[in-house]
Amino acid sequence: MIGVITQSVSEGVFSDKGIDLIKEFNLRIREMPKSTKEALNAIGLTSKQIRKEIDENGVGGAFLVVQERLNQLNDDAPATGQALADIFGGPAEDAGIQFNKNLQLTDESL
Repeated sequence: MIGVITQSVSEGVFSDKGIDLIKEFNLRIREMPKSTKEALNAIGLTSKQIRKEIDENGVGGAFLVVQERLNQLNDDAPATGQALADIFGGPAEDAGIQFNKNLQLTDESL
């Protein structure tokens, strides 16, 4: 979490948006509402794949799988916008796609 906060500040996301998008991801990915399932499908993943990833590697593993998929999409693709809104929620929309994509690069050594 310290790494995410540090990255938030260094990228100019000076509120709690960086941390809040992780909280929203955690809630949505565990509850798996219809909109989240549809957003996962739009980026080429299924809720089954994500549930399996959570079972094997925890929510952090699922986060990385989604991030890797987002990095394969164009920033302005409709599926990217849908993923931000329905997988990560409003905080990710506020922080922006580039911040969201770069979270996997956060230095875990902190």
